[in-house]
Formats: sequence, structure tokens, C-alpha cells
Amino acid sequence: MTTIQDYETAIATGVQVSPAEQVATFEVVATNAVAELQRNGAMAKIVEMPFGTFPGEHLMELCALDTFQHAWDLAKATGQDTDLAPDLTDALMAVAVDHMAHAPRGEEPAPYGPEQTAPEGAPAADRIAAFLGRSV
Repeated sequence: MTTIQDYETAIATGVQVSPAEQVATFEVVATNAVAELQRNGAMAKIVEMPFGTFPGEHLMELCALDTFQHAWDLAKATGQDTDLAPDLTDALMAVAVDHMAHAPRGEEPAPYGPEQTAPEGAPAADRIAAFLGRSV
């Protein structure tokens, strides 16, 4: 599989995708994405995605937020410290607040659950996770 569409089609049609194929697909897609983002003018280019139209700079911010959130998910699920990248959390929370003004919330298949409340004194990464609908 060389594109995310190939991978999504395989999953949608019930094809079993081995972990090695998943990793290989991720590596190809990630490499292609980085190459596109490194092109001159990429940050100003308007990009159409299934969930909206954005300048490349905003799409890159959303990608950073998505990666951060899934890293938090993995840390939480495996019992590791969830206080991730404290130096990035203020900027990522601003991206989250901006994005969530336009993103659907709710039960599956909505991409985000209802906003949750983080415990008093929770690390900033936990507050972002709660804002995005995760139970902290």
C-alpha cells in the first residue's frame, strides 16, 4: 500500500492489514507529507481536507495537535506520564480551541467527544485531552 486511500480501502473492505504493512504505509504517507510541507510556499498554500479548507500552516498545526493527542492517548493507555511537552501545550491548546469552534462533537462517529473536565491541577496535556473529549 502506497497511499492512505489504499489503506483505508483495505480496512473498509475487511482486508486484514498486517502490522508491518501498517508501519510501511505510515512511513510512506509521513515521508510524502513532510516532503510536501517542505516545498516553497507550502505554508501559504490552501489545502482542502475532508474536514475543511485551510492554509498549509494551519493544517500543520492541526497535524501537530493530532500527533500530540494520540501520543497522550498512548501514554495514558500504557500508564506512562501524560505531562507531554509542556513547552508546546499553550500553543496546542490555542490550536485546539480554534479548531473546535468548527469541529463536530458528540458520540461516534463524530471525531471529538463532548468536552470533559480535567482534575484540578492537571498537567496542561491532560487539559488539552479533556478539552478534546478524553476522560482524564
